[in-house]
Amino acid sequence: MLTMRAIGRMGRFGNQIFQYAFLKICARASNAEVQTDPWVGQALFGHADPPVSTTLMPLVEIGSNMGSLLEVVPEFVPYIEKSSGRKPGQIGVGAMTDGTQSGEIVGLFQWHSSAYRPHQAYFRSLFQPCEDLRPWLDEPINEMRKRGKTIVTLHLRTGDYKWLPQFSWTLMPPMQWWADWLASIWNDLDEPVLYLCSNDVSAVRHYFKQFNPFTNDDFPARPPERLKGVPVGFYRDFYLMTQSDVLAASNSTFSFAAAMLNERATKFVRPTWDFDSKFAEFDPWDSDPLQFLSGGDRLTLKGYRRMLSLAREMEGWKGAVSSALLYHPGGLAIVLKLRLQFAWAGWGWKGVRSVLLGRRLKP
Repeated sequence: MLTMRAIGRMGRFGNQIFQYAFLKICARASNAEVQTDPWVGQALFGHADPPVSTTLMPLVEIGSNMGSLLEVVPEFVPYIEKSSGRKPGQIGVGAMTDGTQSGEIVGLFQWHSSAYRPHQAYFRSLFQPCEDLRPWLDEPINEMRKRGKTIVTLHLRTGDYKWLPQFSWTLMPPMQWWADWLASIWNDLDEPVLYLCSNDVSAVRHYFKQFNPFTNDDFPARPPERLKGVPVGFYRDFYLMTQSDVLAASNSTFSFAAAMLNERATKFVRPTWDFDSKFAEFDPWDSDPLQFLSGGDRLTLKGYRRMLSLAREMEGWKGAVSSALLYHPGGLAIVLKLRLQFAWAGWGWKGVRSVLLGRRLKP
């Protein structure tokens, strides 16, 4: 038996793709039954795994991404041990091939994507949309293919990354850099059509007006009635990224996971920490899902001075000042809130007091 309660709670949709894929691949290697808590993939992909009905020994991921999380939120593993009443075991990338013991799988599982390559066909089969979604999903694609031959999709990550400037994976280049890159390749493409994916299209669309971009707002079809009240609006953007001919991804698991599911594109591009080149092509099945500023060391934080220097290089002095006085304090508050949530859930006021006093919590 392999269970996963954390799906839907540790990150958003891109994270959930990696979590569910790892769970199912391990289950196949282990000849194990799978149980999960409810998550949006059940509505989108028709998965019908039964709900978690038992408490098993936690199996916590061994990996650098998970190490980064534990560095930021040291209360996480003690909380897992306390809530389960069992000392956590460990699980690594080898479990996808060799199988594993029964347990509650916990982690991010965002390893170098070459680890998933031997399971590519199965990985992709897990995330095929239900048939009743097709009219909603296909409308933008069909309409854009009437207007051109090459669908170019840009995923523009905004919002939350701005509020976490101190972390080594929050790479959010200025919109003008994207527009300049697009202009550099536009005339070499065969009748290109641009589609913008963003959590705030109204804030970014005007940067690309010369390309007459489309967004989800330009297409009136709605999801099936059975999904009324289910937050699936983001999925049309995700699906369109899986069907594009050129995909420009953010430094984000959302667009990286879409790139792994894309069997059509001839070019995958994303921003790089090398600001001389700004953007680089990548292979979705032979790359790190997230690019960390510190390279192989994958330190969680940029360091205060480096954070300000990068902000100034990308957005000028206004960006540096905003990072110092607004976004960096906001990011610290976000992390503190997360730590306090785990402390409260596991230890109540005693846990909250310990976090505020800098004391280590024990199960």
